[in-house]
Amino acid sequence: MKKLFRYYVASWIVLCLLCNAVVLLVWGNTIGLPLLPAGFWIAFALVDLSFVGQLVCVWFAFQKGNEELFARLPLVQESYRNLWLATGVGALVMAIPSLKPWMATVIALVLLALELRTVLKSLAVAALMETKAGDIRQTTAFVKTMTNRAFAILQNAQGDEEKQVAQEVYDTFRYSDPVSSGHTKAIEQAVEEAFESYQAACGKETGARLVRLMKERNELARQSKGNT
Repeated sequence: MKKLFRYYVASWIVLCLLCNAVVLLVWGNTIGLPLLPAGFWIAFALVDLSFVGQLVCVWFAFQKGNEELFARLPLVQESYRNLWLATGVGALVMAIPSLKPWMATVIALVLLALELRTVLKSLAVAALMETKAGDIRQTTAFVKTMTNRAFAILQNAQGDEEKQVAQEVYDTFRYSDPVSSGHTKAIEQAVEEAFESYQAACGKETGARLVRLMKERNELARQSKGNT
């Protein structure tokens, strides 16, 4: 991620300097920089401001984690495309003395406006992804927690029989339907109570009861999906 951002910054520096150099060289050789009107320098500053705006937008995208960055990839791609457009079109328009400098300003600001629109869209997508991720974490928390607890017991199991029971319990949780719902809430409470008994005495009876309850819970989870 950092490598990609460094690549963008390097491209940004090169293209920004190239755009400025072309414009200043052309106008300096044709009219002379001291004779340039104030309108030119205003347009020149606004074009550079659009470059800075693109860099800020991309910097914002790279401040997020990998999942959120994935949602903001369109922003990075559009910024890189606009960077080339601003360099080519902006430099071309401003480097032609017969054209008005404000035309380059309009082009640069239009590109920046498009990028700001992409920022808003990427924010909306990232917020939606975060909400979905939160919902998934919440609905899968039960199976993940119980699987971790079963694995801890398996790691500390003593003797062949205890290890065999602990392995069966762990595998049952490990390969269970990960999604909980309102239909499974009651039986999941029973599973937790059975797990406490199993944890206190890791025997065949407590293990078998826990496995049976968890299989019933998985069947309820399957049925609830079929009814949606």
